[in-house]
Amino acid sequence: MAYDNYARAYMGENLDSMPDYATALKIYNARKPYIKGKYKGERPLGNNRRHDRSRIELDKEGNIVVKHWQTNIITYKPNGDIVLTCGGWSSISTAQIMQELLGVDRICRVHCKIYYRHNNEFHYLANMLYIEPNGVPLYLNNEYVYKPQSEVLKKYRKQYAFFSEYAKQVLTMSSDFRANTTNHSTPSFEGETLKEWYMAPLLNTSNRQDMKARDRARDSLFGYLDSLSIKAEEERLQAMYEVLAPVTYMMGNDFIRRFNGITWSCDYKRFKRGFDDLLKYQFADEIFEQVLASKKSPVRDPNAKYMRTN
Repeated sequence: MAYDNYARAYMGENLDSMPDYATALKIYNARKPYIKGKYKGERPLGNNRRHDRSRIELDKEGNIVVKHWQTNIITYKPNGDIVLTCGGWSSISTAQIMQELLGVDRICRVHCKIYYRHNNEFHYLANMLYIEPNGVPLYLNNEYVYKPQSEVLKKYRKQYAFFSEYAKQVLTMSSDFRANTTNHSTPSFEGETLKEWYMAPLLNTSNRQDMKARDRARDSLFGYLDSLSIKAEEERLQAMYEVLAPVTYMMGNDFIRRFNGITWSCDYKRFKRGFDDLLKYQFADEIFEQVLASKKSPVRDPNAKYMRTN
């Protein structure tokens, strides 16, 4: 994948390249300071003085500081060092300014994070990154990813294999489900034990949903499955039948809503994938371990979604 692209196609400030301290000082001396307003004493970074969101100033220690809004994003030191920081704002405009000044071959923004590139390695800015005059980054910001431990995952698959095998038998015969709906167009399932959790979006990780409610819902579901191990076979089969419909409702597709009911489909392949996700969400602390991420490419951890938030 190519990363030599600007974070944004258009930049209104008309910025000049600023790869080192000498160039930064030259550009600073070429700009006239603002004589009034909240940026009085600072100077515009680009040729257009009306674009005052990006500015340049000389501090008491002789450093040339590039500001974006109220954040110092690049500091050029007299000894040749460069300090990059995004102040917690890995925005497109922040990355664009860094690209314009330092070069698109050195700065890229991927997965909503800003990286500094050197010798085919991607160094995450995080809060701050120091760069020597020769371009070598100092005090590296390591990134970590979550890696599943296959043996632990197999243990939990085996623990709940009784439910997966039952689901396989049922879904092989028929993958279609139907439930009556209430006045609010929500399905009404049988079984008193299901009322605590069945309407919670067990697999949805959107921030718009109540994450604590999802955690409680999964706790209730797996607590209920654990309780089935001590039930008599006939009672256990009936309980699993009651659970299967709402679980497939969370994972299903081809939903059709009618006046007094709703139908959906969920085959075993879809169920197996969804139930694996449920196991990973529920037992994430045991299934996953943190490992140091490679710097050969920008880091995106697909397993981070499974970790519970406090």
